[in-house]
Amino acid sequence: MGLEQPNVSREGRRRRIALAITLLPILVLTLSPGPAAPREPISVWCVVCGWRGASDALLNVALFVPFGIALGALGLPARVALVVGCVSSIGIELAQFVVPNRYPGLGDVIYNGLGACFGVLLYTWRYRLLDPADRLAARRRTWTWGALGTLGLVSQAWLLGPAIADPGPRLVFTPVTDWGTRYGGRVLELRVDGRALAEGDLPDGESLARIDEGAEIDVLVEAGPPSEGIVPLAVLDRGAGGEELFAIVLDHLDIAVRYRTNGMALRLDRPLARWYRGAAAWAEGDTIALRVRAIGEGIVVDHEGATAAPGLPAAPGPHELRVSTGRGWGFLMFPRFLARRPPPPVDFTWMLLIATPLGIWGAPRAATVCSLAWIGVLQGLPTLSPLVAGSTAGSVGVLAGVLMGLLLRLIHENPEPFKWWKPLSSLYGPADGSDDLASPSETPLGERVVE
Repeated sequence: MGLEQPNVSREGRRRRIALAITLLPILVLTLSPGPAAPREPISVWCVVCGWRGASDALLNVALFVPFGIALGALGLPARVALVVGCVSSIGIELAQFVVPNRYPGLGDVIYNGLGACFGVLLYTWRYRLLDPADRLAARRRTWTWGALGTLGLVSQAWLLGPAIADPGPRLVFTPVTDWGTRYGGRVLELRVDGRALAEGDLPDGESLARIDEGAEIDVLVEAGPPSEGIVPLAVLDRGAGGEELFAIVLDHLDIAVRYRTNGMALRLDRPLARWYRGAAAWAEGDTIALRVRAIGEGIVVDHEGATAAPGLPAAPGPHELRVSTGRGWGFLMFPRFLARRPPPPVDFTWMLLIATPLGIWGAPRAATVCSLAWIGVLQGLPTLSPLVAGSTAGSVGVLAGVLMGLLLRLIHENPEPFKWWKPLSSLYGPADGSDDLASPSETPLGERVVE
């Protein structure tokens, strides 16, 4: 007589393996030595730490969400997952005391625990969120996500806006950076709307306001050898060790303008616009007349005086420095290795990930309208703000994300044809929330054996 029973041990083993897989990137990202650069002093008891503390908080939550989903697949409730996430994070933070250039803090423990808890809730609510019978709720969620996404995309223009007006700035030429680098050339003269400013001057409020509004900044530079990293030519900051308010910088052969943004005022990171290979034609000893139109009317850079060194063709100017509308990820983290090259693949992936929920709730008409609105913002926002550029890669990512979401929805509603893909089987347990590892009759995709 044949008796069907689920192969509980094999299913549970797969879920434990999934848990280990989600933990591996956490260990790699948190226990690898950090960059060897000085950092502002941060207390181990701080909760929102450093000038990009809000970005770090959001990233720490997101880092532990997959771990929380895996904990949920093992049947742990949200309160237990919160404890497990916090205990795991405490272990990681303690280990960071002996890892070079890592800075443990109480905030990391809190946000990691919240991420694990949120992951468990996502797993627990997966049937409620994807209920095929509740079409009204699906449309409501799609419209809500679409409205939040539209607001987020439009807000980029404000987040990139300048917030540099501040009492007591000082002007510094070719300072030594935190990375120990310094430009090998020298600044001969700097003028703001024709007014000469010498190194060490304290620009008045009117000069700072003019930089905000679109002043013409002329910098006369005696070119040095190509830089080996980010090196400022001229910097406005708040004094020794103070916050940088505005800077004209070189990064290898690129020219960039950095300034304190509204996003930085909210402790978010700063995506950096640059003129790729803008200084490629500068030869050591050249006297370069560098002209920068500052922020308010859009950042435009041009120069003359380069001799076009052999093998390094001059990039045509003037050049507008803009940030792609698909680069919202840069407000969370803008690593240096991405800054030195155009990153449209990352723009595509970012928009794909945040557009996937538009399709996954299974409201095609609402998803279509919202995705078109997103694409309209991605391509149309540059007409309203001179600081952003359209993003074709991001627009394609929106379309790909909606299609991926609809495909995942199809798999959820029709899992049987996809049962060959074992990782998906753990997503389809009983819709009533009971323990699918302990209930043989309610495990639709569990493997069965016949005795």
